[in-house]
Amino acid sequence: MTDYPIPGRFVDIVHELVALLIGRSFVALERRGWLGRVEAEDLARVLDDYPARFVELPEGACAEAGWAFERGNAWLVEQALRSAEEGRSDLVVSLILREGSKGSISIEINDLLVP
Repeated sequence: MTDYPIPGRFVDIVHELVALLIGRSFVALERRGWLGRVEAEDLARVLDDYPARFVELPEGACAEAGWAFERGNAWLVEQALRSAEEGRSDLVVSLILREGSKGSISIEINDLLVP
């Protein structure tokens, strides 16, 4: 992983996903197909076990995301969550972002972890 900003075209969808995640809107995440390979119960457990109150990502937070190219049109991104207590958290949501041939963007949660 490198600490480079994720491409600007992905910022809004990452902010939206994180807002739904910290708001525990797992049904909305599932409806959008954003849960990926994880279960809502596992995400809830990790959030519950972490001793912090999470807040939405501030503007510019995606500039600190770690990312790596996976395959030509896909990126593996690790976005740190933010907490009211400590600011940038060591808890990160690992995401897979894909860009379609016509500019469509898909996103899914790969994991929620402390690396």
